[in-house]
Amino acid sequence: MGRQMSQLNKKATVLQQQLLNVRSEAKQQQLQQSKAEISAQQQSLEQDKMAYHQVLHRLTQVIHPFNIKTLEWQLFDDLSAG
Repeated sequence: MGRQMSQLNKKATVLQQQLLNVRSEAKQQQLQQSKAEISAQQQSLEQDKMAYHQVLHRLTQVIHPFNIKTLEWQLFDDLSAG
């Protein structure tokens, strides 16, 4: 995900530079559309990243040897139920 985000950021930077240098109205519209598509991809990837981190956090809490809230040991049965 990090590599994909980096690639999208590079593409967005290149498109922004191209937008600054282009004079043709048709080309500007095309670049604007491409920029909007990249922005949508960035937002989707950011949402995926947040979901991944939430699942990872939840998994970490479930398999932790201590219950995070009560600070008591979690037994195997407790882990199976979580």
